[in-house]
Amino acid sequence: EQIVFYLKLLYYLAQEGLPVGGVLKTLDDQVMATVDGKNYALFDFIEGDYFFPNQELFCSAARAIAQMHKVFLGVDKSVVEKISVLSQQGYIYYNKVKTYSAEDFESIKQIINNKNEQSESDKYVMRQVPLFLETIKIIEKEKDRIDSLSIGLIHSDLHPHNLLVKDNKVCAILDFDGMRVSQRARDVAFAIYRLGRQFFVQNILPIEKLNTEKLANSFVKEYENVNPLSSEEKLLMPILIKDEFLKKILFVLNGIYKENNHTWSRDLHKFLASIEEINYFWS
Repeated sequence: EQIVFYLKLLYYLAQEGLPVGGVLKTLDDQVMATVDGKNYALFDFIEGDYFFPNQELFCSAARAIAQMHKVFLGVDKSVVEKISVLSQQGYIYYNKVKTYSAEDFESIKQIINNKNEQSESDKYVMRQVPLFLETIKIIEKEKDRIDSLSIGLIHSDLHPHNLLVKDNKVCAILDFDGMRVSQRARDVAFAIYRLGRQFFVQNILPIEKLNTEKLANSFVKEYENVNPLSSEEKLLMPILIKDEFLKKILFVLNGIYKENNHTWSRDLHKFLASIEEINYFWS
């Protein structure tokens, strides 16, 4: 039932001109066919590569995401309500860590302090905790302003592998099963950071504030050519993305230090560095 629901949503998004995987309907107008007791869905094939950073493609991504948010506004209210319910059922960071406080990170710090021997990862966590605590204070001061922002459908996972590109243009946005209801500026800021950092990961640009802030500004400018943002949304973007990544960080730390879940251990350093990296993109 849930698969059919999301297939119908994808079909709607494609009909509205959004670059997504087009669902092919059956002769009796269904999005799924059952053959010998097994269910099948077919999609238009989209040829493309994953996002690789250059300025033209970065701007194309901004315009495609702006278009996506405009299309989201036309999604039926009942569909939005169902997505809101479904999105709260998964084992994912924003469900496991709905709220957080300084005490959450202090408890991780205490667990590490109680260890007989600390690994290099343990020591890195300890070095980063003061930054996380300071970031929490900043976010808490802006809570009322965040709560005043309008909310709607967002993609929620706009990273490089969820964009297919061809000829320096986004030809498909992928992976809509993580959609939820939140502030769209959260989606925009997430895309700026996750796509923008690829310029430095791939050594296209040196990681300097002049470069990072220029990238962030160019993304917002291209986005607004399609879909305007309020001044408040633009001001709160760095707060929203830090809030997002503090939840991710705590989700990973809780898994490692409290639940013996090491699924994300290999990426721990990447998560721990995220707040510092985000600070490069916004003053």
